[in-house]
Amino acid sequence: MCFARVRLPLLLGLLLYAGLSAGAAGCAPEATSTGEIDAHAGGPAPAHDDGGLPPASSDALTPPKGLLIGGWKLADSESFAKRRWLDEEGLREAFTKERVHRRTWSGFTTETAELPIERLLDAGAGPRVGYLYVLIMREDKSGDFGPVDGTLHIKHGGRMRAWVDGRLLADAPPPDGEWSEVRTPVTMTGPYDVVLLKLGRGGDLGRTMNVEMRVTAPDGSAIPGVSWYTMRPPGRPSDLDRPEWCGREG
Repeated sequence: MCFARVRLPLLLGLLLYAGLSAGAAGCAPEATSTGEIDAHAGGPAPAHDDGGLPPASSDALTPPKGLLIGGWKLADSESFAKRRWLDEEGLREAFTKERVHRRTWSGFTTETAELPIERLLDAGAGPRVGYLYVLIMREDKSGDFGPVDGTLHIKHGGRMRAWVDGRLLADAPPPDGEWSEVRTPVTMTGPYDVVLLKLGRGGDLGRTMNVEMRVTAPDGSAIPGVSWYTMRPPGRPSDLDRPEWCGREG
């Protein structure tokens, strides 16, 4: 009887702790098979290939401009996914005058579908990492910016991760050949959506940070009124009011 009176409170405490831990795990990032953190825990796995989705039509626009930062060297022992120079899930605006780890955002314009990130960053030899920031813009004279489903197409020549409005949608290894393509469903939720790419090359990261990117309707066709830009339009509601997602590590 004395043993039961002493052990019962301890047993109840252990059961309560186990229940709280299980509840917290439902919103916690999960370790992947590589030991890295999956920032999409609790949802579909980030895309790493074409997913069987249709290719983009030739009239779907590629970004004519963007903002770049980086060229940081990645040590052999460091993980591309875990080493972060920016708030990858929280970035909502990129300022050309803001310095990050001795680097400054730089704007660019281009007339080529393949974005010449290697030439623009001039990063030097060895494993390197850079970020590309662009906005998907939608025009609607009625002002109705309800959710619109589409597909994000990213052709890449090196290691690549992609976030849209802070949610990790693509996590692709370097291609076996010169290029590989990721196609992932995306839902546009307002007049603009933030796209952030993390790109790597050198060593086992692949051969180049250059990419080619398009956004289309689910069938691969161009979406009327959709374009690419770099600055959030004035007077638009802040996307800081948008819902948060579980899993903030990347």
